[in-house]
Amino acid sequence: MREIKLRGYDKVRFRAYDKIDGFGEMITLNTLEGTATCITNDGITFLANIEELQQYTGLKDKNGKEIYEGDILKLEENFAKITDADRNIVIVGYDMGGFMYGRSHDPLHMNTYLWMGAELKSLEIIGNIYENPELLKKDE
Repeated sequence: MREIKLRGYDKVRFRAYDKIDGFGEMITLNTLEGTATCITNDGITFLANIEELQQYTGLKDKNGKEIYEGDILKLEENFAKITDADRNIVIVGYDMGGFMYGRSHDPLHMNTYLWMGAELKSLEIIGNIYENPELLKKDE
């Protein structure tokens, strides 16, 4: 069974926290305002947009780093060719019932499912969409 974890971006401190407990009183959702009050395992409290909370995929990249929605991945060049990826810098998202990657969060661009196996040896996290948006522009 996959571990359920969330990551939220703190716009005041300009950093992503990936140690948010998804159970109990650790995340309080206000659906009318579209916000989530998050408390990290380190006791830091911040407010995040509900749509900006990112879920852990249950998978790790080639360096053993946990892959979350919103992560920016670099595909090894040979792997990008094999999968017909139109670029080697992609974003992780959730669409069509699974975690996928593609060139943007637009569902039309989420075209490859993340799955365990040889693929993970070809993926490396190089940033995320909140802290490193400039990485996406390098590969346009």
